[in-house]
Amino acid sequence: MRAGITGFGVVSSAGIGVDAFRVGLIRGGAGGTPVDRYDTADIRVPVAAQVPAPAREELLRRHGVGDGELASAFLWDAADQALAHAGLGDGDARRGLRVGIWVGTSGGDLALWERYHGARLAGRDDGPDPRLTGHGTLAERLARRLGARGPVVTVVTACCSSTGAIGLAREAVAEGEVDLALAGGADALSRFAHAGFDALRALSPSGIEPFGATRDGLQLGEGAAMLVVEPEPAIVRRGARVLAWVDGFGLAGDAHHLTAPRRDGGGVEDALRAAMAQAGIGPGDVDLVNAHATGTVFNDAMEAKAIDRLFGGRAEPVAVNAIKQPLGHALGAAGAMEVVMGVLALTEGLVPAARLRGEPDAEAPAGLVLGDARRGPSPRVFATTNSAFAGNNAALVLTRVGAP
Repeated sequence: MRAGITGFGVVSSAGIGVDAFRVGLIRGGAGGTPVDRYDTADIRVPVAAQVPAPAREELLRRHGVGDGELASAFLWDAADQALAHAGLGDGDARRGLRVGIWVGTSGGDLALWERYHGARLAGRDDGPDPRLTGHGTLAERLARRLGARGPVVTVVTACCSSTGAIGLAREAVAEGEVDLALAGGADALSRFAHAGFDALRALSPSGIEPFGATRDGLQLGEGAAMLVVEPEPAIVRRGARVLAWVDGFGLAGDAHHLTAPRRDGGGVEDALRAAMAQAGIGPGDVDLVNAHATGTVFNDAMEAKAIDRLFGGRAEPVAVNAIKQPLGHALGAAGAMEVVMGVLALTEGLVPAARLRGEPDAEAPAGLVLGDARRGPSPRVFATTNSAFAGNNAALVLTRVGAP
């Protein structure tokens, strides 16, 4: 059974909603600003792509949560947007449906853990109960908020968490296990994660430069993106609009190193091949590839190798784009944001571009989209891949509605 996306919602450093997200993609460039919500005095690169303070305050008010629960606020808002976009914002429209929740995250509401830890170090026991602030509470709280009584799944595979969440939701929909899936991811900046990436010397003071010859690291981001995924019969029955079909999903492990990727890109290639095989297509059918493209030396190099092996030898190189430059690396939410970008490409012909400080690396993908965002004929097939610590790799294949 085919699974279709019928709605989406986004919170990103560009602001609240898909319109702000689209503007951020078109604007491009570096999205980092000095972090304004925790002490960065001992952090070498104190810059990140933050959701703007007025937008954060609005979300906290709207959803009635504290400022340590930003990941939950991001997630709830993206989910509300997605349901409204799909015509399912009214709870009555979901009555009697088996609704499942799949959420990918890297840290959840980690700021609550930081407060608890700080209170205990100070000899106080007035922080939040740590049993209520784990990774899994994001999905569980969203399910309770919506009254969703189907599967409630949290995926924690670092930077490919939400890609995996969408893929698992797609499989549940295709197998008839649920009538409706809400899938995506959320993460909020935290001092713990920021200091950790800084200690690894993975952060760039000048911004992400995907596949650039002078690239020197990533900048963190934050936000959430959620999708409504439904089985084709249900979509037809309620006369909904399909934005794109989720036709393929692949997972693969590097079995190589705790943080470093396999240098030959074998895990990325395996995940993409698995996703294409499930979709029943080959490399020659793909028109646009979204790369993970963190701007770190080894990640971009191994991805370029995988893309070249898979898609090389064509008369025209496959278009390859990357969107972490304006939005930062939103960790567990990154993959879901990139899927939303893919839907915009399939429905609007929008293909965001990277703006490099210098030349592309000599081994960068030949079809790397540079300069200004492109608008043109919509691609027929979109593939996206994300990689993460511990050698996790995930990929999805989306198909344009009406494509042969």
